Formats: sequence, C-alpha cells, structure tokens
Amino acid sequence: MSITAALNHLPSILPATVIAAIIIFVTKEVFEFFRRRNERARKLSAIKLLLAEEIEKNHWSHTSMFRVLGTIKELSEDFPEAEYRLHIARNGTEHVRVKREPEDTFESNQWIPKFHDEQYKKLLPTLAELDKELFTLINSTYSELAELTHYRDLLLGFIAGEDAPPGPDLTRSFLIDFGDEKTDYFAHLNAAYLALAGKKLEGWRLR
Repeated sequence: MSITAALNHLPSILPATVIAAIIIFVTKEVFEFFRRRNERARKLSAIKLLLAEEIEKNHWSHTSMFRVLGTIKELSEDFPEAEYRLHIARNGTEHVRVKREPEDTFESNQWIPKFHDEQYKKLLPTLAELDKELFTLINSTYSELAELTHYRDLLLGFIAGEDAPPGPDLTRSFLIDFGDEKTDYFAHLNAAYLALAGKKLEGWRLR
C-alpha cells in the first residue's frame, strides 16, 4: 500500500484528534528542520564574512612585511652600511626607520603591521561544527600566519639591534632569503579567501 493510500485510510483507522496531532507534529518537525538549516546557513555566512575581512587585514600585514624584507635585501646590496632602528608610534604600531648611510639625517619609515587571529580564535569552534572542510582549510592557513608572526618577531628583533642567536649577520641573510617566500604564503591566504568570499584575494584592509 502506498503512503497516499495509507493516509486516505487513516480517517477510518484513527480518530480525528490523533490525525490532527500527527499533522501538527509533522508540520512542526518540517518547520524546525528548515529553521535550523537557515540558521546554520546564516551563521556560516556571517563567519565567512568576518574571516574574509580578517584575511584582508592579514594580506596587508603580509604585503607590508615582505616589502620591508625587500628593502633590507636592496640596501644590503647597495648600502651595506645602512642602519635600522625600531620605532614604536604613540598608538603602539611598530615601524622600521632606515638610514642608507650612518651620517644621513633623513630616515625612511615603513609600518610593519601585526598579523591578526582574533576572529579565527573566536569563530573556529563554531566553524568546525558547521563546515568541516572549510574548517580544515582555514586552520591550515592560520598555521601559516602563525609562522609569519614568528618571522615578524625575528624581523623586529633584527631591526631593534638585538644580539640574539645566530647573530645579526646570519639573521639578515636568513631574512633576505625568507623574502623569496612571499608568493607561497600568499597562496595560502588566497585559497582561504577564495573559499570564504568566492573570489580571489586582491585588496586589503588596513584596520
């Protein structure tokens, strides 16, 4: 017997009140299913938006840091006596000040913004529940950003003149070589952004 036929026979089998209760129950379950699905979709959409904005901020941090590394490489070739110093602005942001020659009075200035993971830390548990595949991709990307944070700290130490192992000369050589990794790290950011925003990562967000 088909379901339709079975439903047609219900009036002769079950009281009207029972049939009404079944209909109400099924209606509520269907409504609740679509409500939960829509809620999950809205929540995931909001998470994607917030993480995409944070990736845009990190794109600016990535671009800025590798620009500084490029400057160090150029100066090492053309101005080997160039002097660097770390400048902390009143708002707490960190900048590199550079003299091409020790006797120069002019200093160039470049901002080295921090990498961001605030939204990632806050939203990751929920993302893991909603979309496991996206969670895996985002988690991998932020692991790369954690590496960049480590190398940024190394860069700041070099600029500040800290005499930490393996020493300033070897640190400078490492930073110059590390500057060639820009494209690889961008690829991780771009893959995450494409999954979050549905388009390639081209712009950035300063704050």
